Amino acid sequence: SRRQPLKGVNIGDLLVLPLAGAYGYNISHADFLCHPRPSQHFVRNGERVRQ
Repeated sequence: SRRQPLKGVNIGDLLVLPLAGAYGYNISHADFLCHPRPSQHFVRNGERVRQ
C-alpha cells in the first residue's frame, strides 16, 4: 500500500514479507513490466544463507 507509515522502521532495516503471493518476485511478471530486479536474500535461523 502507499502512504502507510511503518513505525520503528529505519533506512537500511531488513523487511521480511512472507507469503507475498503473486506480488513476490518469483511469481510476478517483473520482466514483462521491465522493472529492475529486486535483490533476494534467504535467511535461515537468523543468518543469511544465500543472496
